Amino acid sequence: NTDESAVEHLIKALEDECAAVHWNAACALGWGGDARAIGHLIEALGVGEGGVCREAATILCEVFGKPAVEPLIEALKDENMVVRANAAYMLGEIGDERAALPLIKALEDEDECVRHVHLWRRLYSPLQDPICLRVHSLQGVQGFYIQWLC
Repeated sequence: NTDESAVEHLIKALEDECAAVHWNAACALGWGGDARAIGHLIEALGVGEGGVCREAATILCEVFGKPAVEPLIEALKDENMVVRANAAYMLGEIGDERAALPLIKALEDEDECVRHVHLWRRLYSPLQDPICLRVHSLQGVQGFYIQWLC
């Protein structure tokens, strides 16, 4: 874990206008397990640079896991569709039951990338049954979603 004085400097660096400084501070806090990095890591899910997005996703899943679920659920409402799609994918990776209903709602997202079936491939069994029960009741959900998920 990171020394507390270093943590305070990293938190200040999160305010830096330079994207590289901001990103490196979020990574350092994230790998150190400081939950104050979660929001910044979720923002990074929308960065076009693949390495940044992958690193953020890895930290959210491997370091934080279940504590990142609620902020990731909130990220499903983000105006950036890349953030929404990556949040949906990460919620499937983490596999927490709290994500089942928000992920079902994501099937109705305006953007195809968020709705696309590949996001559901990573769903773990704790989510699969509640999602299947509710997917059957959604109007307008295409049959291949139901067949593929359930």
